[in-house]
Amino acid sequence: MNLSEKIKEKMELLDSTTYNHSIRVWKLALSVEEYYRMADDSLSTAALVHDIGKLYISPAILDKHEGFTELERELVDLHPYIAYRMLKECNVSEVVRRIVLYHHGRKPRLLSPLPEFYSSMVENKAKMLKTIDAFEALTTDRPYRRRMSVKQATVYLREQEGYHRQVLRYLRENIHDFDHLSDAGR
Repeated sequence: MNLSEKIKEKMELLDSTTYNHSIRVWKLALSVEEYYRMADDSLSTAALVHDIGKLYISPAILDKHEGFTELERELVDLHPYIAYRMLKECNVSEVVRRIVLYHHGRKPRLLSPLPEFYSSMVENKAKMLKTIDAFEALTTDRPYRRRMSVKQATVYLREQEGYHRQVLRYLRENIHDFDHLSDAGR
């Protein structure tokens, strides 16, 4: 992983909830890369910076204890696109940027059209990141709900569409106690 100082500085500006979540997602992605003996670190690199676009979304929205309004949901849904643009300015590879862009699905909310880009590897890793991201969110306490157990989270995600089955199996079989990842650092 070779992230520029500029990106590292931006990561430090994230609120502690988003920063700690990103660190935990990164740690899980590292373990998935190791388990599957992946040839590169694009998954874990994307995992570390996947929510960096939230830097431009008001904490008044991100910290809400109740549901979002329609406008607030639209703003939050822009964070993968914002992250993509931020990472482009920092010369991060197109592969990592596209994994980040698609980490909530193949049709992200955009402010302007982007050049066509298709890669089955990027699509697969984006689906892996989507799964790891959702798993981490579900297994962490939030102001509006208690966390799920590893088993509850993997069962819940298996019942949903669009999650990576092999990663869910890995998480269910290998992450027995998520508490070791809960203290991300700040």
